[in-house]
Amino acid sequence: MAQVKQVVDWALNAGMYVMINDHWDDGWLENNIGTNVDATINAKMKSYWTQIATNFAGYDNHLLFAGANEPNVNSPAAMTTLMYYYQTFVNAVRATGGNNTNRWLVMQSVSDPTWMNALPTDTVSNRLMVEYHCYSPAQLAILSSDASWGIVQYFWGQAYHYAADPTRNCVAPEEGGMDAGFQQLTDQYVSKGIPVMIGEFGAAYKAALAATNATEFAWNQASQYYWHKYVAESARGHGLSPFFWSTPGTPFDWTSGAVNDTQLITALTGGVAPPPPNGAPYAPSGLTATVSNNSNVVLSWAAGSGATSYNLYRAAESGYEGTNPIVSGITGTSYTNTSLNSGTTYYYQVVASMLPDYPVFHPKLVRRFPV
Repeated sequence: MAQVKQVVDWALNAGMYVMINDHWDDGWLENNIGTNVDATINAKMKSYWTQIATNFAGYDNHLLFAGANEPNVNSPAAMTTLMYYYQTFVNAVRATGGNNTNRWLVMQSVSDPTWMNALPTDTVSNRLMVEYHCYSPAQLAILSSDASWGIVQYFWGQAYHYAADPTRNCVAPEEGGMDAGFQQLTDQYVSKGIPVMIGEFGAAYKAALAATNATEFAWNQASQYYWHKYVAESARGHGLSPFFWSTPGTPFDWTSGAVNDTQLITALTGGVAPPPPNGAPYAPSGLTATVSNNSNVVLSWAAGSGATSYNLYRAAESGYEGTNPIVSGITGTSYTNTSLNSGTTYYYQVVASMLPDYPVFHPKLVRRFPV
């Protein structure tokens, strides 16, 4: 506990927020969530969080508590069990008093978010948050070599598929699937006033590829920068708060603080991601919209380096913008979409292209633009 407190103090003194969870201890909770409540597990939940909350009762709301990490829930019945444990967690923290009476408490979601369709009862309003982790598709984000359940994938994003090695191209979820998944979290939680954090996301580079195929490694690096940018922007655009899972050396040295991957930091914080190494232009960025006269949407964006024109896509559902643009060959960096239906939510994406035609499929808009 003293070691945890030291780390928390260091982080808070640096002006950061901190979330404490019981991250991993052989899975006493995460790997033992059945269809019936286990009295021993429930007692541990109460005991652990009573101790933690008591030690940190004087800390302000820069410190958050999270009841689990990645709970292994495989059915709605198991979700009911987990919710029982979550209620014990909430009750234990609130009962310790001090600043714990209104501290933000975090509930980790599960593989199917629809199973967590309610949150525990609380003694204070608007102090519960949901956390979701994003390592999708797993063959790209997690695998470093082929496994029995799937082969490692190198190339994510439609414009980053590599024709010379199509077996390593990602299939799903790609841009549309990522948007649709985040939209589900928006609809289920954010739209009801419940904050959501993407508490972990990241895709490990396939470093071994560098020694065997430099060309494929270059495509892989560009694709994974794009994945990181896309996930971060899509999350923020859907009203979610994304947190990159930093590992030793990525993107900076944990001991010296030296930056080891400037391009990754740029991609994560709203900057550009490199295009595929085939001469394609950079993707446009910063898409914004203004509603005019209740039936028009004025769109504008920052130019993508190397682009000679832009194509515009639109849909009524996030992640389903389709393959046919509503208008193509836009030579400027703005466009007014007219004669829309009042009261309808629209989703847009802008795609850069050049001569010869190298489109960069880059859904820059993942926010709602209600007319």
